[in-house]
Amino acid sequence: LILFSFYFFLACFSYIFTWTADQDRVLNKSLFDFLMETNEEPVSNWFGKMGAWVSHLFIYRWFGISSFVFPFLLFIVGFKWMLAIQLFPLKRTIFVSLVLMIWSAIFFGFFASAVNYIGGSFGYHINNWLYFTFGKFGAFLFIFLMLYIVLVALFNPDFKAQVAKYPTLFP
Repeated sequence: LILFSFYFFLACFSYIFTWTADQDRVLNKSLFDFLMETNEEPVSNWFGKMGAWVSHLFIYRWFGISSFVFPFLLFIVGFKWMLAIQLFPLKRTIFVSLVLMIWSAIFFGFFASAVNYIGGSFGYHINNWLYFTFGKFGAFLFIFLMLYIVLVALFNPDFKAQVAKYPTLFP
């Protein structure tokens, strides 16, 4: 899992720089179709066809740059299984990471005018639905309301203590 997390991270990192060169070859193809195509021209992704397809799947078709959560989770799970050392509380880390990944994909998708690597297909299509339902400004407010709910539910911050740190701003 640790090795796969490095592979996955670097393939996704490479995608950020090489997606324009590989996109026409990967778009709307299954893994088998892409791997077995007769085009012998190499892909630009640093990890070849497999890296190009996997990173396209996670970043373009799913969650955008928020997909970097997956290599992180693979790494901490692999580290715990291999060395029996827990870097973070595993269940909580997985839950918090996945929730924040979904929120950030929606947030980044708000700024996308088409499906792209920033918010992915998930973020773009959720935002299209939010625009249709609440309007552009309402969608923006809804996204930040979701952030507030997520932060309170996950971390239970003490807002009074935070406001008390800045008495000149909040008399």
